[in-house]
Amino acid sequence: MQHQLPLANIFNNINFSTKRSVSAAILSGSLDGNYFAGGNDVRYYEKIKELSKKIFIHHSWKHTIELIMGMDTCLKNPGYPGVFDTSTSNRSMKHLKKVYKNRTLFEWKEYKELLKLPPGYLIYLVKRVLKAKVGKYGFSSLRSYEYDLSKLVFKTGATIEIHTTSGEIIKGNCIVPKGFAGDPEKALSVYEKFERECSPVYGQLPASALLSQIMKSGFPLMEMVV
Repeated sequence: MQHQLPLANIFNNINFSTKRSVSAAILSGSLDGNYFAGGNDVRYYEKIKELSKKIFIHHSWKHTIELIMGMDTCLKNPGYPGVFDTSTSNRSMKHLKKVYKNRTLFEWKEYKELLKLPPGYLIYLVKRVLKAKVGKYGFSSLRSYEYDLSKLVFKTGATIEIHTTSGEIIKGNCIVPKGFAGDPEKALSVYEKFERECSPVYGQLPASALLSQIMKSGFPLMEMVV
């Protein structure tokens, strides 16, 4: 199966840019199969570039701690060295910063925000940091590892605020994205997403045939032509 990617899609790169993804969603009203099938990359190319300059990304410790809490539900001895502990994560992010200029896990400018967290959040984070430290320096032999992935709650949440020129603030919040681990309607959400993404691009009948094949024998080999 071949699918010709519009050239503007490469330039916009909305799949790997939070700012441009948000810009495209604001301009088109929805970022699904209809967006890509409708040639909106070309239509909104310049507008996406300009609007993305007005979008600012702020790290939220509330959402980060909720992500950690969700990950901990499937770990044994969560917080201790091994899987997703703060010491290893911070060390990895410091290495990445040298190459990609990204942030580190802890930054001084955000410590005031930690004091404004909901009750219990800061204590949860402090306990987790201490577990990583006592394990790192040999005060505990406990190690964290994946225990039961069926219990995973993937809380990759976000809070969005849109400030209009009239002064109105439109706010939205998400804790567990639809279809992710922890979504109580995950199975239904996956089918809905497949329908929403694929039908506008390939057509209803080919999309239904593709879904049937995937459910029976797995994903078919696809050739992408740019």
